[in-house]
Amino acid sequence: MGILIKNIIEKLILPHQTVGDPDFETTLPLTEVVTAIFYGLKTGC
Repeated sequence: MGILIKNIIEKLILPHQTVGDPDFETTLPLTEVVTAIFYGLKTGC
């Protein structure tokens, strides 16, 4: 699976991601969250 570029995550994955409450501000960018999830799946951590 190689490293996913931030632009690819924003164009292909985030449009399908539900954000939840519109008044809720995230403390991390969603691209970093998606990258961390894929890293965990890849490494098995």
